[in-house]
Amino acid sequence: MSKRVKPMRELGDAISLENVLSLMVVLFVLRLLFFIPLVNIDRMNLVKAQKDEYWPKLSDYIATKGDSGAVASYNSSFNLDGHRVLVTESGNGDIRYVEALNSDGTVTVIEHRVGAGRFDAMIVKGHSSVVGFSYGTLKWSAAEQVWFTTNDSADYGTRPESMAMKQRFREWTQKTRGF
Repeated sequence: MSKRVKPMRELGDAISLENVLSLMVVLFVLRLLFFIPLVNIDRMNLVKAQKDEYWPKLSDYIATKGDSGAVASYNSSFNLDGHRVLVTESGNGDIRYVEALNSDGTVTVIEHRVGAGRFDAMIVKGHSSVVGFSYGTLKWSAAEQVWFTTNDSADYGTRPESMAMKQRFREWTQKTRGF
């Protein structure tokens, strides 16, 4: 009977520590060359996508047509001291838009529904597409001749009413101002 011969298998050359380190350095350099610039390009595209061309147009309009301290009755309620302010009545007279521009480029738009005593406000910092909202009621103080907010709350665009206010204001400016 013949004995079975085990086939010889060659395991190859051993990898030295220098080869492993060289491979790791090459992979690290490739990561630096390709991955990091791709992340930066993606971040630039994200910043560009968050810019909304509507807000610079509105800022320019308020800067040219607005008046510093035009409506003192809203200043204390919405912290509009030192802002360029523009107040416009809507076509039916029930809605008053108070638009304010701060020196740092922050735009505040207040939709005051005079008959209902309610308000919705948008705050946009730096022409971003990210808009903060607040809403509540406004009470008139005849003694001080100012509006006071009551029951005001913050919103970050989750309420349908806030998004509807933003849409109404954009449609109104498109119709009345052309942008």
